[in-house]
Amino acid sequence: MTTQRPHNLDPTLCSAATIDARLDETLAWWEAWSAATADSGPYAAQVRARRWCSRG
Repeated sequence: MTTQRPHNLDPTLCSAATIDARLDETLAWWEAWSAATADSGPYAAQVRARRWCSRG
């Protein structure tokens, strides 16, 4: 994806299905990444809470 100023956006460049698929890929990546984080030590509860918030 590239960036464009809002008034220059062309809605025909990317379909809703493509956006949904990319969002699903991004969410899957973040879920895998957050699942791999360590949650032991003195801040374990905070790490788990933040990870839960980021998952929605």
